[in-house]
Amino acid sequence: MFVVIDMQDTLLKKCHEWETVTDRCVVFLKFCHVVDMPIVATEQYPKGLGRTNLELAEAAGADFIPKTTFDCFGETAFLEKVESLEPKTLVLAGIEAHVCVLQTALDATERGYKVHVLADAVTSRASWMAQNGLSRMANAGVVVSNTESAMFEIVGDSADPLFKRMLFLVK
Repeated sequence: MFVVIDMQDTLLKKCHEWETVTDRCVVFLKFCHVVDMPIVATEQYPKGLGRTNLELAEAAGADFIPKTTFDCFGETAFLEKVESLEPKTLVLAGIEAHVCVLQTALDATERGYKVHVLADAVTSRASWMAQNGLSRMANAGVVVSNTESAMFEIVGDSADPLFKRMLFLVK
């Protein structure tokens, strides 16, 4: 399951390399549609911080779960959605890497999920904050990966029909 965390323009556009992070997140969202991977997306206090970046919202094609907690699992609607889908693995992207993404990754790991974070699809207002968040996640057992590596690992074989369907995302 792919979890897109709080990619709202108000904060996103203040983040380090936000355009690249948005692009990588959109690529992985498109990949999710190719491989039928469930997508769950959150918005941190949308009343105050606004809505998700339009390009991301259109690529997600999913409902957004509003929350006020930094850890996505602190929001009952998120917890219920994840439990209803019964994933074994969560792939995370979003902002900010050292706050909401970090807290969600740590909690998910404690709950027994295998957690991957896409390093090229997360950011924070400063690059050192994002790096600190990624380091803490790695130290807690989260797999720090990137968009393209994750796509190839999920498909696994160039003979898989999904491989040809995903090629447009890596060319």
